[in-house]
Amino acid sequence: MLKKTANIFSIILHPLLMPTIGLFLIFCSKSYLSLMPTQEQKVLFLIVFVNTFVFPISIIPFFIHQKLIRNFKLSDRKERIMPLSITTLFYLFSYLILHKLLAPIIIQNFILGSLISIVLLLLISLKWKISAHMIGVGGIVGLILALSMKLIIDLQIILMILFLVSGLLGTIRLYLNEHKPIQIYSGFVLGFLVVLTTILFF
Repeated sequence: MLKKTANIFSIILHPLLMPTIGLFLIFCSKSYLSLMPTQEQKVLFLIVFVNTFVFPISIIPFFIHQKLIRNFKLSDRKERIMPLSITTLFYLFSYLILHKLLAPIIIQNFILGSLISIVLLLLISLKWKISAHMIGVGGIVGLILALSMKLIIDLQIILMILFLVSGLLGTIRLYLNEHKPIQIYSGFVLGFLVVLTTILFF
């Protein structure tokens, strides 16, 4: 029962859902971004959700059918390479669309940071296994901290909740024996620094 619950939690916080969750938090941040017209928010949600989750996840059954990977978990480092390569293209496409539509620069930079994180995950996975889940949640923490610093808004409660969620997710990934501690810590730090830096300095 405990293992089943842990797996469900891992699915809910799947790395590919992090851009969509991040966008939701941006619109709930009580900043000027949350004042965007509802229709525009829906369009941005659709672009990000489809390109960073629906399209990337939809290619997995094909790879399973071709016996290139065993399952959706991608537990084997080598199995990640092809799906991540294609996912990178979808993330790039999402960023280019947002850039062309002149989406708010913070949103553009968040997706750019997510793209850079995916590229680094791909490169690292060529030699070593790092936690994609922790890169994703680390990126969300970096996003909220960057919003707080750049827009001078109080997001302490959201940050505290995110740190708790990050700790729980890391513990779950260890419990499921998917990663070693160093892979958990390095994943979180990588995602956090990439997104934080991209939003603050790009």
